[in-house]
Amino acid sequence: MQISSLRIKIVLGIMLLFLCVVTFRLIALQAIKGEQLHRVSTSQPVMRTRIEAPRGKILDRNGKVLAESRPYFILEVLPAQIKNKQSAIRTLSYLLSWSEEQVKNQWKNQNQLNSHGPIVIAKKLNRDEVARIRGKMSQLLTLPDKSFDLSGVVFGIAYERVYPYGNLGGHLLGYLKKPNLKQRIQWDAKDPHRLGPNAQIGIVGVEKKFDEILRGYDGFHFAFVDAQGREIVQEELGISLKVQDIPVKPGQDITLTLDINLMQIAANSFAGRIGALAALNPQNGEILALISQPSYDPKELSGSLSPDAWKRLQEDPNHILIHRAIHAAYPPGSTYKIITALAGLAEGKTQVQEKIHCPGHYQHGNRRWACWNRSGHGPVNLHQAIKYSCDVYFYKMGERIGGDRLAHYARLLGLGKKTGILDSAEERSGLVPDSLWKKKHRHQDWKSTDDLLTSIGQGANLVTPLQNAVMMAQFANGGQEIQPHLLRFIQNPPNQMSPLSFSKKKKIDWGINKKQYQWIYDALLAVVESEDGTGKRARVEGLTVGGKTGTAQVVSLERKDKIAGKSGDHAWFVAFAPADAPEIALAVLVEHGGGGGAVAAPIAQKVLEAYAHSK
Repeated sequence: MQISSLRIKIVLGIMLLFLCVVTFRLIALQAIKGEQLHRVSTSQPVMRTRIEAPRGKILDRNGKVLAESRPYFILEVLPAQIKNKQSAIRTLSYLLSWSEEQVKNQWKNQNQLNSHGPIVIAKKLNRDEVARIRGKMSQLLTLPDKSFDLSGVVFGIAYERVYPYGNLGGHLLGYLKKPNLKQRIQWDAKDPHRLGPNAQIGIVGVEKKFDEILRGYDGFHFAFVDAQGREIVQEELGISLKVQDIPVKPGQDITLTLDINLMQIAANSFAGRIGALAALNPQNGEILALISQPSYDPKELSGSLSPDAWKRLQEDPNHILIHRAIHAAYPPGSTYKIITALAGLAEGKTQVQEKIHCPGHYQHGNRRWACWNRSGHGPVNLHQAIKYSCDVYFYKMGERIGGDRLAHYARLLGLGKKTGILDSAEERSGLVPDSLWKKKHRHQDWKSTDDLLTSIGQGANLVTPLQNAVMMAQFANGGQEIQPHLLRFIQNPPNQMSPLSFSKKKKIDWGINKKQYQWIYDALLAVVESEDGTGKRARVEGLTVGGKTGTAQVVSLERKDKIAGKSGDHAWFVAFAPADAPEIALAVLVEHGGGGGAVAAPIAQKVLEAYAHSK
């Protein structure tokens, strides 16, 4: 009996202890953590907050920042969490010290732009504003007034794209905007859910071309919230219901081949003139500078732009939105004579010693074709014809060679096709005319007069400044094909650069030997370096420069005095340097500038001088 009594006492003791533990736990749950557990019991489904990924930087070849994303605070509402819209509006009005009408208008406007996902009510909040709003939020939590409701009202971080150099290279860098429905569908098809509801995409330029590299992957924070939209701190409740967050993956930085200092000098050298400049390395195709004047500041076009502002840009008399370096095409004028000279030698239509007499005009049929030098150059050989840019000599060559064969050599040197440096829609292919083209597009037969016009870069010939720079580069490097490109490195964390690789250069089969090539090469040096060369204003002390001037006629001499508006000739200059091993080739175009030697060559001189001093 004594054993049984002891057992009973032990069992009763254990039961009593258990009862005490349970009772204490119940008291703790009810009295101490009752409010917190009530929050759990009335909690909403897991709230997912999207965290925007910063876009990668765009750097020039020397590490200077051309574009970057800077963070700022925003206050937004999550429609799925809002219980009563009017209460939310009143709450936001109190937090921001706005009128309720202001909040309603912002809500409506943003909802039109983004019908799915968070609605941004206030953006670019500084730290003081955030602290003040947080203080008001804390006050609301202690108020008995149920007409205020913080559920769905959250802070977030967004990013502003900043372009430190303003309108310098604006066309090239491009800008960002929210995607339209078609663009969003295209993105979702190739990379589902990559774009957040407030995401912006590259519209043109580098921002568009390398969007997938620059764009990061948004992160997500998952949290349980109570009925008031406040996140539950689960550790305080002794529970573990946390969902794994998805970390943000920032966009990758890219390093371009551009030299922003060179671009700055090039832009300043235009001194308000309209035109474009393209410069690249003839050995590897790296683009060193690409300028279109006038330019715009990408920041002005990023984000929302009023209809009036957009109309003003579209109707700008100087066509500020056109990227003249790649999207505007012009007659190449006398810069095309490099191709005519090459074709004449390759086709066996002339020899370097042959002289052709220039009396200041060329008689073809019953018409006299004028040389730019009305007094005439007298008897000139190939070297002199290039140095003096004698039209009569090249009329004769064009007559001998024919337009179809001239077109063949023009295409060999890169004319008539897009370079592919940016999106295809942003670049023109130019035009290399021949008999098939004329038959198809103008329904006319090719005439001998077309041969003459083509030989001096007139007629239907059209090139972009970048194409003309590529032509000069591929001649200067001895006839090696190059692929013009802008991207030099992709930044891969941690601090690793991924250089781009290009296929080995391919020899252009242009049909001239080294001696014939040297004849033309030396003539191009004489254009700049001789006292009577047409391009002598491009000379740089300590640097031997080769080049070719061009004056592209916009309208015929007969019509020039009869029409209003811009009818002046376009000024061209193409060049390479240094002579012994070219490292830079460029093309300068000044719209309605007049003579290439007088207007375009001095711009090239400043850029070449700056390049030489940077070495």
